Amino acid sequence: MSGMLFAKSILAGLALAAPAGPVGIMCVQRTLTRGRDHGLASGLGAAIGDTFFAFIAALGIAWVSDLLTTYQNDIYRYGGVLIFFMGIYSLFSKPKQDAPPATQTTGDVQDLEAKSRRAALLWADGVSALTLTVTNPASLLAFASVFAMLGVFIDPAGGVVLSLLGSGVVVGGCVWWLGVPMIAGTLRSKMGPQHLVWVNRLAGVILMVFGVISFWSSF
Repeated sequence: MSGMLFAKSILAGLALAAPAGPVGIMCVQRTLTRGRDHGLASGLGAAIGDTFFAFIAALGIAWVSDLLTTYQNDIYRYGGVLIFFMGIYSLFSKPKQDAPPATQTTGDVQDLEAKSRRAALLWADGVSALTLTVTNPASLLAFASVFAMLGVFIDPAGGVVLSLLGSGVVVGGCVWWLGVPMIAGTLRSKMGPQHLVWVNRLAGVILMVFGVISFWSSF
């Protein structure tokens, strides 16, 4: 029984992560233009967001569901604005360039500063992907539909079962969200600087379109 629930949870996490959307576009774009680690950070943030909706859907937490439904249009509106401006940022951003070799005297300082900037950017990538994921209330309905189809429903008192559900959804989401940048990362070495510029531009336009659609649908 536990093994079947875990398997169903993995399928649910994979099924809900797979459809292409703004987060998927952003994950691929960051992998190609910044590096595989930035795509992995974005994928992890998206997986955490999917897990949040999975718990709500499986537990049937009415007040959270009602809250998301009540403010659905506002969430779509603000989410659309966020996606649109992230598209503008992508449109005009430059691909990450390899740092020039540092001299012996300044190498340690430059290396420390580079690591600090990299860590901050990785955190920002994960948080922004998480934010975009949770500003899509449709994910809650999608998880509820998938769980109903798979026959998954959790008793709030069942802590062990709840843990199986959460870990299964995380595994399923990570298979997709961490697999995408791993695959896309193999293409990065084959693309020149000009190609990466156009990846940013294309991703920016697509994100802006998603943002406009999300904003418009709120009305």
